[in-house]
Amino acid sequence: MKTHLIGIGGIGMSGIAQLLLARGESVSGSDLQDNSILRGIRSLGGRVWIGHSASHVARADRVVYSSSISPENPELIAARNQGIPVLHRGQMIAHLLAGRRTIAVTGAHGKSTTTAMAAQLLLTAGLDPTVLLGAEVESLGGNARPGKGRYAVLEADESDGSLLWLHPSIGILTNVDEEHLDYFRNSGEIMEMAAGFAGRVEPDGFLIGCQDNVPLSRILAVSGRRKITYGLSSEAGFTAVQIQLTVGGSRYQAVHGGRAMGTVRLKVPGIHNLVNSLAVIGLAHALEIDFKTAQAALENFSGAKRRFQIQGEMNGILVVEDYGHHPAEILSTLEAARSWPGRRIRCVFQPHRYTRTRYLLSRFGSCFRSADELILLPIYAASENPIPGVTSEALVETVRRESRILVSLRSPEEALERLAADSKSGDLILFLGAGSVGALAGKLMEMLKAVRHDFINLRS
Repeated sequence: MKTHLIGIGGIGMSGIAQLLLARGESVSGSDLQDNSILRGIRSLGGRVWIGHSASHVARADRVVYSSSISPENPELIAARNQGIPVLHRGQMIAHLLAGRRTIAVTGAHGKSTTTAMAAQLLLTAGLDPTVLLGAEVESLGGNARPGKGRYAVLEADESDGSLLWLHPSIGILTNVDEEHLDYFRNSGEIMEMAAGFAGRVEPDGFLIGCQDNVPLSRILAVSGRRKITYGLSSEAGFTAVQIQLTVGGSRYQAVHGGRAMGTVRLKVPGIHNLVNSLAVIGLAHALEIDFKTAQAALENFSGAKRRFQIQGEMNGILVVEDYGHHPAEILSTLEAARSWPGRRIRCVFQPHRYTRTRYLLSRFGSCFRSADELILLPIYAASENPIPGVTSEALVETVRRESRILVSLRSPEEALERLAADSKSGDLILFLGAGSVGALAGKLMEMLKAVRHDFINLRS
């Protein structure tokens, strides 16, 4: 069978392509720009076109698309006109994982890291899972892993409700928050989606949820599934005491039902990642995996790409890249950055989508208070049309009013020039956002290296 994926270079679609190719199936796809993901798919035997054309689906047995694909896409139109079966990405994932016991992780924040930690747990336990997630993880060799075991670990996309095609054996809900308001009309619809996911868990399965999140705690309270709760709340089944936040990580005593389990050490920073790890300890309990295995898995977990990813350090200047693009994520990431004591935190943020900026403008205004300086970039449209009055200039004024920190608006080129020119030892430069901002971290490292090289040449 030949599967054609529209937008095959996306992090979600590329994972599907990798799993299909691992099965020996024929895969083709198209995307607008070449990238390293597409080169990887070609190396596995997939055929990839740059640009969309109706001719690309001529020999396909099925065509897969995501919610980001326009209804006017010529390949989508051609497939429907020719009677070729068309599947949404969520339907295709459900089909791919049929027959496996699925562990699905979702939530507004933390799902990529929690999914990767869960995958690390099953790998450490020798369960050989199939894995599909929305970030690249070095220990997995990317964002997908074909396994021969009975379990599949999946990051379930809540942005468009497509996770409701799943019937997981175990569902992990990290939190519920105002997000993707370009798709959901209000917070009530987000709650309905999350409750719907909880209801899709198999009747004899487990629902694992964070007790700290108030909206989620309400869903947990009324769910008829077997429940495992975690968090820092005194009501959580799995919690942490004797917490020590260290440079780039943390240490704590895990507690279950009031009984100490043992010490957990993490190599990923921030209290949010500590809470994510508690979800995985709860998962180990559900799967009857011993605590020592969970300890080892979490201690060896080194993080996911673009999740507080340290790009390097030059002349005492630490450069970090993070995917955080929602106010709650920014707060957590800046808090993690503060685990490096004595650092001046200079944050470069690229707002992602006009709709998100509009709906969450006031929250964006107050979430940068832990930074010493904020450099704002123009809004990354992500295929959206501009909205009158929703601009980075408006966000600058909101941050100045709400956070009272040094803030400026610059182009990416201007931001790099300034940072390369006036950064000094002790600075932690944090690039934040879900758009193209991530590429700037690597560019800044090259510029800092060039500055050092020129300095050495001058001295010699």
